[in-house]
Amino acid sequence: MTDKFSSAEVVFATTAKRFYEELSNENKLNFQEIENAEDMVASIERNIVQLNSRTSRLLDACKKVDNFRQSMDPFFRIVDIFVSTRLLGNVAIIWDLSWTPFDDWFSEILGRLKRHQQDFDSGLKNVYSEELIMHFNAMDLERVKNSEQRDVLSEQREAAKKRSIDEKIKKLQKWIASPNWTGPYEAAKEKRLADTGLWILQRPEYSSWLEQEVPYPARGSVFVKNVLVVTAKLGFGNTILSTRIIEDLRRRSRLCGQSWGQNPATTLAYFYFDQQQADRYSHESQGQICGSAQSLEILIRIYLEQLNGSFLVFDGLDECPEWAEFLVTLRKCAEETSCKIVFITRPHLLLDAIIGPKAFRMDLKLNENMNEMHAILRPELADLLQRGKLGPKYGPHDTENLVKSLAERANSIVLWAALMMKYLQSPYLSSTERVEIIEEVKSFQGLHGLVGAILLDIGKRVPKSQHEKIRRVFLSLVSSRTTPLDPPFD
Repeated sequence: MTDKFSSAEVVFATTAKRFYEELSNENKLNFQEIENAEDMVASIERNIVQLNSRTSRLLDACKKVDNFRQSMDPFFRIVDIFVSTRLLGNVAIIWDLSWTPFDDWFSEILGRLKRHQQDFDSGLKNVYSEELIMHFNAMDLERVKNSEQRDVLSEQREAAKKRSIDEKIKKLQKWIASPNWTGPYEAAKEKRLADTGLWILQRPEYSSWLEQEVPYPARGSVFVKNVLVVTAKLGFGNTILSTRIIEDLRRRSRLCGQSWGQNPATTLAYFYFDQQQADRYSHESQGQICGSAQSLEILIRIYLEQLNGSFLVFDGLDECPEWAEFLVTLRKCAEETSCKIVFITRPHLLLDAIIGPKAFRMDLKLNENMNEMHAILRPELADLLQRGKLGPKYGPHDTENLVKSLAERANSIVLWAALMMKYLQSPYLSSTERVEIIEEVKSFQGLHGLVGAILLDIGKRVPKSQHEKIRRVFLSLVSSRTTPLDPPFD
């Protein structure tokens, strides 16, 4: 029988042996016989080593518990010696009387082991928590990295998409073979003087044309209500005026809910015909490199159908060699839409037979552009008078009278006024010659008269062999119209 004061090792060994003996033969096959605590610790250690690396922390904890047990072993040995010594028998008796019962003593040991187990579980949870936090941080870094990579890939896809669209646009532009259609507009806008040309937007015909509501689609005779024809003679400044119309229509096309548009997606397109540049626009003998006339017609129809309520402006229609055919094609494309069209031309074209007799018209009359004439003449004449280039006969106080006189002689031809001022600024003219030019009425009357007089003056100053070359160079600089300016030198 086990002594009351036996060591914990003896108690454990006895208990383990009894436990194993009381097992049935069948259950003994499932349990390993343990003779002492050291064998059990060794068995547990072998089993733990066979597990994965993650449970090595549990093994470390168990080793710490075993170390605690080993540290307590000397205490139990001392107690065992103390109670078994014969020389201290009386003390043993006293000790026996005051010794804590084994159950209480063992319960205390179990409590301490439980607390150690709780500390061990808490430490293990902390280890797992730290490991989870480490994994979460790694996952978060990976997420950020993936997000950045997605952003980079998205930017690359967008850039590739934009490059693809740009390439397609370039191919389409090359296929259409469109000329530099914005160049004439920008050039005319640059030449335009401040606060000039605004009067054309105040004309009642222009306002009526904008406010005219045309049923959709505008077939047949109704189509003509979408058309505005602006006519003026050569040199009136039509191209400069067209820039005011384009600017106004561009502003209107950006507004939403226009009363004249069925579709809020409106836009503005414009084109300047130029006879001198006509050869550049020819698509003949180019095969399939450029779009055919039929293909372009289909493209225009699709464009106008998608952008109902848009504006089309064509300046210099009289310089289009095949203007009648152009109008017929444009009408076929546009009469199924609600887009509004402006034609700016000289008055000799007979447009009514194609577009109809009831189109809105603005026939610009003589002296309507007097504001532009004064704006051109005034600063140039003021400069000549200030520098004394007109001699003693005229001074700065004569500026307004001279502006009025030359403006009347210009006969509403803006080109005449601009050319006259350039001529008077020539360093080759004397003060007397400038006065004669200003006071001479017949020789410098009209654009042809002015050009002829200038050419005759140049002819007097250069060898006769250079006359033809000078004439061609001069006319190419001052004329960009189809009507020839062909005055002789003599």
